[in-house]
Amino acid sequence: MAAVKSAQALEEDGDWDKSLAAWLRVAREYPESPVGRTHLETLLNRLRQPPSTISPEDFQRMRALI
Repeated sequence: MAAVKSAQALEEDGDWDKSLAAWLRVAREYPESPVGRTHLETLLNRLRQPPSTISPEDFQRMRALI
């Protein structure tokens, strides 16, 4: 699935806000597949575990999507 590969690439590059948007898109477009929800959970868990690899600036950009 191209959408999953794109979301994974964004996550691997540390482009957190675009990665979050991409995983949300995967979860919405493919509700029958758990991959989008699983990756969203993993990404959001990073925010909960100090120290976060996500900068405060990236978090602010992601906040509206969360």
